[in-house]
Amino acid sequence: MAAIDYESQYRPSTAIAGTDAILAGWSRDAAAYRQDRLAAGRAVLDIPYGDSARQLLDLLLPDSGTVESLALFIHGGWWQMGDRRDVSHFARGLVGQGFAVALASYDLCPAVSLPTIVEQLRRASLFLWRRHQRPLLVVGHSAGGHLTAAMAATDWPAFGGPQGLVRAAYPISGAFDLLPLLGTSMNRDWKLDANTANALSPIHWDRPQGVAAACAVGALESAEFRRQSREFSQAWGVPCSAVSRANHFTVLQGLTDPLSDLTEQLTQL
Repeated sequence: MAAIDYESQYRPSTAIAGTDAILAGWSRDAAAYRQDRLAAGRAVLDIPYGDSARQLLDLLLPDSGTVESLALFIHGGWWQMGDRRDVSHFARGLVGQGFAVALASYDLCPAVSLPTIVEQLRRASLFLWRRHQRPLLVVGHSAGGHLTAAMAATDWPAFGGPQGLVRAAYPISGAFDLLPLLGTSMNRDWKLDANTANALSPIHWDRPQGVAAACAVGALESAEFRRQSREFSQAWGVPCSAVSRANHFTVLQGLTDPLSDLTEQLTQL
């Protein structure tokens, strides 16, 4: 059996034709949606939740009412790149269903370690709880899917929050088994070893009690990304959807539509 080329399996930006155009479209659509929410008086931007310049939240609000349902969206980028402002438009579906959606930026590797990033997202989650007194639906893409699972599995009372701070979690195209990533060039920034990778792999953690969870992956993604979601689904005993005709980036498209199957799955959690 041929050895798996983990470098190419985990580099969708180089494997998918038209990636630059897709990401440029994200930036354009994200900026337009933020402007739309600002013009409607339904956005609060650049909310600090920690001490560093990147520990900021944008809160996009539904058209009417108080914050009754609250979601946190965590961007991807292999913990090395990306920003909340690249993905604002992926809040549109949930906002259209009456959710307030917070989008979080966080410090990136190699400036900080992956355990530090996990702690920052815990800080963001606690900040949202203390500000709104609402449990969270956490949604994240790629590396953000890993962080979503980490938020779901956090023992919140140990961090000063209530049990049930995260009510539901939905990682999309996540990385849940970090061992295969050790030999990739990206690990120059992560600096993971086998012990740290195992400790940070949600596939080895018990499913959190009282948290509704499911996951999704694009049907056109690499074999490794599909394996990651399949084995996470089996390990946690949660449903996993294969999004037809979707690659690692287009898998998120349903989040822009309040009436899409993906948005419906999230609201049903």
